[in-house]
Amino acid sequence: MEDLIAALTILSKYTESSYPTWCEHDVLHVAIDPRLISDEDTKELRTQGFIVSVKNDDIYSFRYGSC
Repeated sequence: MEDLIAALTILSKYTESSYPTWCEHDVLHVAIDPRLISDEDTKELRTQGFIVSVKNDDIYSFRYGSC
């Protein structure tokens, strides 16, 4: 639980949306432009179980996305 809270705290710096997440077949997605995420935060998010993909224009995690 602490990892998810830490990741969402980092991600909250990049959005003002009240509901920036959604799940889709065991994947938690975050509706934030991945190009906005700093390199430092990208590395930290990776340790928290998130993938920040500029190529796929997506931020997501298989770790927290169980539906």
